[in-house]
Amino acid sequence: MSKQTKSEYLLVNIPKWYLYNSRAITIQHPEYLKKYFGYIVSSFESYENTVKKLKKAGYQMNLNNTNDEEGIDGSYGGHLLCEILDSERPHLKTIRLEDLCLIAKVKSKNQG
Repeated sequence: MSKQTKSEYLLVNIPKWYLYNSRAITIQHPEYLKKYFGYIVSSFESYENTVKKLKKAGYQMNLNNTNDEEGIDGSYGGHLLCEILDSERPHLKTIRLEDLCLIAKVKSKNQG
């Protein structure tokens, strides 16, 4: 049996607004998910699958305008930073990916 590797990512928001038909549109996240920006997300999934699950949970995430590669340039919305400074760790809370997805599922059903 192979041992799974846990990864940790810092979940941040890259704010974005744009014009569409002369109206300013701001990228929005569900209120119940906003409070998890600034948390460490621990996951046994790959980076790509972690992003897919967060999108399914309700986070708006776009990576490099092509939505298929890691990076900051052209990115907006939720983003996972792969490096977390040791000096910052004591100040950050951690949430498991499974727990975050479950919270999103329950809260979205309560709002719907």
